[in-house]
Amino acid sequence: MTAELSTAVRPLATPGSAELPAHADVVVIGGGHNGLACAAYLARAGRSVVVLEARETAGGCASTVDALGTRVNVCNCDHTMIRASGIVEELDLASYGLRYLDVDPLVIGVGWGDEPVFVQWRSIERTVDGLARIDPAAATAYRRYLEVAIPAAKLVLAVQGGRPTTPSIVATVVAQQRLRGSRVLLDWPRRSLVDVLTSFGLPPWMIASTHTVGPAVWGLGPDAPGTGLGALGLAIRHLVGVGRPVGGSGAVPAALEACARAHGGQVVTGARVSGVDIVSGRARAVRLVDGRRITAGAVVNATDPHTLLVDWLAGVPATRRLRKRWVERPAADGYESKVDAVVTALPTPRAVLELPEDVLPAALRHVPTTIVSPTPEQQIAAAAALPTGLVSDPPMFFLNIPSVLDETMRPSPAEGRGMMAEPPASGGSSGGMAEGRGMMAEPPASGGSSGGMAEGRGMMAEPPASGGPSADLAGGPWGGTAAHVLSLEVLWTPWARRGGWGDAAVPWGWLERYASICGDGPGVLASVRDWRAMTPPDYEREFFLRRGYVPSFPDGVMAALLGRHRELSRYRTPIAGLYLTGGATFPGAGVWGASGRNAAATVLASAGRTRLPL
Repeated sequence: MTAELSTAVRPLATPGSAELPAHADVVVIGGGHNGLACAAYLARAGRSVVVLEARETAGGCASTVDALGTRVNVCNCDHTMIRASGIVEELDLASYGLRYLDVDPLVIGVGWGDEPVFVQWRSIERTVDGLARIDPAAATAYRRYLEVAIPAAKLVLAVQGGRPTTPSIVATVVAQQRLRGSRVLLDWPRRSLVDVLTSFGLPPWMIASTHTVGPAVWGLGPDAPGTGLGALGLAIRHLVGVGRPVGGSGAVPAALEACARAHGGQVVTGARVSGVDIVSGRARAVRLVDGRRITAGAVVNATDPHTLLVDWLAGVPATRRLRKRWVERPAADGYESKVDAVVTALPTPRAVLELPEDVLPAALRHVPTTIVSPTPEQQIAAAAALPTGLVSDPPMFFLNIPSVLDETMRPSPAEGRGMMAEPPASGGSSGGMAEGRGMMAEPPASGGSSGGMAEGRGMMAEPPASGGPSADLAGGPWGGTAAHVLSLEVLWTPWARRGGWGDAAVPWGWLERYASICGDGPGVLASVRDWRAMTPPDYEREFFLRRGYVPSFPDGVMAALLGRHRELSRYRTPIAGLYLTGGATFPGAGVWGASGRNAAATVLASAGRTRLPL
């Protein structure tokens, strides 16, 4: 079955929607968390703000959605940078229901072979002590790394929390950090991750895990020039920690939306934009595909800048040079997929099971995300193969079970879902789905639209004729066993995968691969009650992401300091009253919100206000 990319306007959702007013001081295009953060800050400053969101609900890729009889996160649920940004406190998001649960240990890193397990705790001493138990040389090297990385990480956090003007960055470097860490910011961005971490003597298995949670997320190999700054990720997690919002990642955009509404902002969903009206060199209005129109004093685009600059501003003289540069940029393909499943057994890698209790207590094995990484050499080879449509093999996994830490994420009883899901037959997609549960889409035709699952839908295999589950969780509603939500995020699964995305055995195979390194792997697979997969074509269709790609700021702190790609690092376009925000702008993708706050400050500064009201 092939699902076509729909250009029809989605119906307005009932609580999230609002009538479209004729005018607003500021119109924000895109209701992801950055667009909502921008709207919240502007509304608190007294501006009338309208957010236009194409989907039926706001939140974008930070959403938590109904699927499989429970709630699942669209993307990874671990949050770091937003907790360091000050946005939660500045907007008092706790008063709008946002509450975080601390994740500690922060992450568990394993390999596909006999590599040691890397357990990173918030405590540096506990992390080093654990390393010393399995590899004393690695523990010594890690201390050397942290002596250099911690000051630089503090500097990066301070710089990336504000607007990246040259005076503000220089003032931060000099006043707040007294130049400590500044050499790293000048040196590491010119080097590769492998080069930086090897220089401290860190072993390959630690480099591999650091790459998976860093440059691999950006689509780059560990040997790529410019990935060296990704080595700061280890130090930043020690400084900031990792947290998960109660109720899922979507609690963040929900709180931001509530904050914006509380200060008079409006969020209109089912409102797909078709263009921006430029009159006398200034943005004056936003048009929707259904013919509606709203005039504005300013427009902030929180969606893919390519759509705005190439499609919507075609023929605008003031943007000719900028548009030409964006037209010539190579198209980026999405490369992340995600499998969500309801399970009644908690999968644990054998290497983790073998850890002593004082290194990793059994009760905490399923609290953090488990990272599964190939070797650095395999990652380098996979990076070279990615543009040719090959999925990384061995794959790079982010495996978490959010319902272990957050009981509000536990699946609820659902009629007809108490039996084991049968794996799909190799070479074909699974059939016989119940209404509303969907099938996997056929691969998109070349140059055409892609299909996929609707939100909250997926590929559910038929139950087998006989056989029962292997469960180790007692006392729940699923046939006498407790159930959990398992999320498996898979990197480097290209949108233009060779052979397309029509075979349901491909994502099921990722579950099989993870089970293969776990104790009682067959029991883990037998415990799967329901599952779904989201691949790059699905993200394209469901979230209007061109080729399934989530835009991300392409440069680092130094590029922002120098003002490269000014539309992305300064949030302004050549059109008066037209601004950019979102993951494509500084400081980048991930659940952060700093770009939205910075864009709001830029809008207010253009109108004569020098700072945000706090």
